[in-house]
Amino acid sequence: MILYWGKQKKLVRVLLDTGCSVPLLSQWLARKEDIPRRKREEPAPLRSCAGEVIPGSREEVTEELTL
Repeated sequence: MILYWGKQKKLVRVLLDTGCSVPLLSQWLARKEDIPRRKREEPAPLRSCAGEVIPGSREEVTEELTL
């Protein structure tokens, strides 16, 4: 699929999860492609299915992206 932001675009591999309530993008990809992002005022960490906090999750948010 193609990920668009601003006037940029990048071909990416995706995992479509129809049961997902929060769209996710890897920090690695956001940094590698220099996708604009900002720190959240208040992090909202995600939890694994075991209820454990996933380190580093939801610390940043990107500008609007289109897939």
